[in-house]
Amino acid sequence: MPNWKCARPSSEFRILRALLRRAIIVAAMLGGFTAYRDTLTIIGTPPTIHNYYVATTGSDANAGTQAAPFRTIKKAASVAKPSTTVHVAPGTYAETITSTVNGTASGRIRYVSDTKWGAKLVPAGAGANTMWKVDGGYTDIDGFQVDGNGGTSVRQGIYLTGGNSTVKNSWVHHVALNSGCDGDGGAGMVADQGRGAAFNNYDFVGNLVHDIGGSCDTIQGIYHSSSGTVKNNIVYATNYGIHLYHDDHNVDVVNNTVFGNRWYGIVYGGCENAYNNGCPTSGVNIHNNIVYDNAGGITGPNADEDTGKNSIKNNIVFGSRVYGDFELAPNAQSQVSGTISANPQFFNYVRTRFACVSKGSINRACVP
Repeated sequence: MPNWKCARPSSEFRILRALLRRAIIVAAMLGGFTAYRDTLTIIGTPPTIHNYYVATTGSDANAGTQAAPFRTIKKAASVAKPSTTVHVAPGTYAETITSTVNGTASGRIRYVSDTKWGAKLVPAGAGANTMWKVDGGYTDIDGFQVDGNGGTSVRQGIYLTGGNSTVKNSWVHHVALNSGCDGDGGAGMVADQGRGAAFNNYDFVGNLVHDIGGSCDTIQGIYHSSSGTVKNNIVYATNYGIHLYHDDHNVDVVNNTVFGNRWYGIVYGGCENAYNNGCPTSGVNIHNNIVYDNAGGITGPNADEDTGKNSIKNNIVFGSRVYGDFELAPNAQSQVSGTISANPQFFNYVRTRFACVSKGSINRACVP
């Protein structure tokens, strides 16, 4: 890992350097790696009992084998069972997917793009409200591109509601740019516990999310209203970058790079509108993030009764254009520690365009 030159006192420099390293690791991930705690790990696919294959050259009348693949992802979703991997070949898939089958803790259902971002989901015509809805639990979506361009009815890219599910290494962009704006909201990625308290634990890991919602402030980048993890994501050109609300609790928001968003970079709280958990919002840990060049930085509970045991620690928060770097209820302000108010020094930064800081072996544009 290269050394960064920064004229700061040594204690601040060490924290700043660690956070910048995490930003570079996230950037490296976009080239085919995932990262956590400063360690790069090549993504592997655990074996499953059942395997189905999808390709643009296939047919839904086929058996779904490697030699005779299905044509659509939704066909594979209809026959999936616990301990299944659905392998999707590169190509453009104009369809609306609803995954309803549940995996299990020991036999997850995995949808894997064989080439990272090569399997591209686009709206069919005007598109449905949600491009890919996951009602089944213990489900993983890995490495897909979800492009909402042209979908005038699309409000959500990927929507998780079955519990114990993950979206990772995926690229979601241009969702809900021309779909209207009302209280129904939307997001590039959604985790929703509205079905009940048993449907919890959602992870968004290593994703790139941008150009979501146009100027509609009810459509967000990543929206999470349950427990789980939001880590190693890059989010820009949305309204609220990472938005926790309703039933957000026991969720770690760590190592994300959130910049150039129209409103706040990170939002949490909202227990007064909870479906299941009630007040206060608790167990939210917002650590080691870079929150830069948003209208506001991190905003949290707007009332003291919504202030549970949460932690906002070791974040770089800088360049908030309109509001403060922190907008928190009085009781929540004491939960903030280790903040670095310093320019993260992105290389050749232009809003909505992100370039790596690295001067070493990892030196590439981080978004297409």
